[in-house]
Amino acid sequence: MKKLLICILLSVAVISCDDGGTDNNCGNGTIDIGEECDPAAGVMPSCAEEGYYGNSLTLCSDSCKIDYSQCEGICGDGIIQGSEECDTNNLGDSPVCGDHTGYTGDAQVSCGSSCRYDLSMCEKVCGNGEIDEGEECDGEDLGGKTNCGMFDGFNVGEHVGCTDSCKYDLSECVLISCGNGVVEEGEDCEIGNLGDNTCLSEGYYSGMLKCTNCHLDISGCVGICGDGEIQSTYSEECDGLNLSNKTCGDLGYHGGELGCNSVCKFDLSDCMSEGICGDGVVQVSYNEECDNTDFQGQTCGDFGYHGGDLICNSCEIDLSNCVEEGRCGDGILQTSYEECEGTNLNGTSCMDLGFYTGNLGCNEDCSFDESNCEGIGYCGDGDIQTSYEECDLSNMGGMNCSDFGYFNGNLACSGSCTLEYNGCNYLLTMIDVNGGSFQRDSEPANVSVVSAFKISETEITREQFSFIFGTDPSNTSVSNGITDPVQMVNWYHAIAFCNKLSIHEGLTPVYSISGVDFSTLTYGDIPTTSNSTWNAVSANWNADGYRLPTEMEWIWAALGEEDDIFKPFAGYDGTNSIGDYAVYNMNSEYKTASVKSKLPNQIGIYDMSGNIMEFIWDYHATYPSGTLNDYRGPVSGYYRKVKGGPYDNDANMCAPAHQFYVTPETKYNSMGFRVAKY
Repeated sequence: MKKLLICILLSVAVISCDDGGTDNNCGNGTIDIGEECDPAAGVMPSCAEEGYYGNSLTLCSDSCKIDYSQCEGICGDGIIQGSEECDTNNLGDSPVCGDHTGYTGDAQVSCGSSCRYDLSMCEKVCGNGEIDEGEECDGEDLGGKTNCGMFDGFNVGEHVGCTDSCKYDLSECVLISCGNGVVEEGEDCEIGNLGDNTCLSEGYYSGMLKCTNCHLDISGCVGICGDGEIQSTYSEECDGLNLSNKTCGDLGYHGGELGCNSVCKFDLSDCMSEGICGDGVVQVSYNEECDNTDFQGQTCGDFGYHGGDLICNSCEIDLSNCVEEGRCGDGILQTSYEECEGTNLNGTSCMDLGFYTGNLGCNEDCSFDESNCEGIGYCGDGDIQTSYEECDLSNMGGMNCSDFGYFNGNLACSGSCTLEYNGCNYLLTMIDVNGGSFQRDSEPANVSVVSAFKISETEITREQFSFIFGTDPSNTSVSNGITDPVQMVNWYHAIAFCNKLSIHEGLTPVYSISGVDFSTLTYGDIPTTSNSTWNAVSANWNADGYRLPTEMEWIWAALGEEDDIFKPFAGYDGTNSIGDYAVYNMNSEYKTASVKSKLPNQIGIYDMSGNIMEFIWDYHATYPSGTLNDYRGPVSGYYRKVKGGPYDNDANMCAPAHQFYVTPETKYNSMGFRVAKY
């Protein structure tokens, strides 16, 4: 009760000087509404000031609540201590009237607010005018002892009285020893020697304590809690029944009965049961809309606003911060939250939303009303309006990547109903080969210099060849599937494939043959026997189209851009095994394998050794001596070279330097090709 009372008093003190602000922060040095104290304020009552008997100052917690846990003992804690006779329901050893001198009967006594016995309901023995057992006197009956001299140690002639407890009152008697300067038994003081006694020690607030007839004289003491007068100078808020005409309502509470405790502070316990604006609890019955940070779960959004923070001002909701964020219907278009506001469409039309005609409107919730956007449809309705759209959602109009020159992949439709080709794949993946030089045989002076170019990642597959020519000439008995290299093609087929692929991708063809139109050329038009016209083919080395690699390009790519002509296979690093890189007679089961079924060489090219032998551009002839720059072979001849070793032959044919050549019309199930370009 004591702790609760003090907390409320502090809250009331804050309310009395609050400026109505809403920025309540514990630790800001100001005791705000809802706070009992503030650590930074530095002013807190002591345990003694709050009626406790001992220990340290009261503490202020991090949540701005007063902590009395370190105070020791107080009237009202149920424990009899110090000068207390009793404490609340703890009546000690004297629970009935008869236990108390001067009283009789078995009626239970009570404990007063100052922890002294309240015997007001007890029947007194003392006061009946007769000296009963245990009484020294009663009223005017002094038992014959009418003067002080009849009592040991007192002077004769002084007045003797009888107290309300029927004990002799010798306060006006003077001890024989009084005046000798020594406080002896029976004396409270001596003139000039009050001991440690003061008006304050006797419970008064100020004044001068005196010594009269060696007894303490409080006539000069001023003010005490319990005298019925409010000494505000000494922080009394009330005294007994004197509440200075204050009520719970005067202190900001919604109701309740105000009281006064034993230390002359307001007892607000009954007020608190009714609540107060600022206690952090919303009392709806007293028209509170909020209290501090308690808005009963409401936000600005519940009032129709787009954002902001509610403010609680004198327990009424303040929407000023919400208003700054705006709301639908305020006549202002908040584009962060609204599409439109009344007739303000932010310059948007049906056409801007993908429709092709119509009148756009605005709904009550500030979203676009598209009900009057009419016409021939819009992008996103799933139907292709050919006057405006190439596609719509998943509707591609029956088109796929191959209809646009791609090999495969997934055609997509953009948000604006135009075709997107990012998911489509070209026929080939080309690997960049950096320029460099290498020793092409055992003679150190014989160096070949090669400029940068591109070469296909894999050998041309059956699937890719069929994509260009519409047919697959391969011997399927020695193939595992359409992703194996194409075979049963000759050198003429290889250069025709290069030109057809260049035309397909919109590039300039490299090869020219008299009388041959490669744009209309079919697979059946390609010679299968020696043909002088095709043998006279010329190459435009400046064209950007596809072509066969030269022998020096092929070797440089197979070496992985490393100057080591004596490598036993493409991808060799000095320790690895040929079986991991090449399909040859020891691991092929005498069939080709899918391209990329083995590991690539150092620059990411597959099957440069094994699987099939590959046609290249060069005529067969002996190399010239010395340094050769971008050597493309002899200018004339008949036989064309093949490189790389086949699936059905020994490992020695897999060496990049291995030489092999055939006539241009020759077809075999172990020969195919790959392509290059600048």
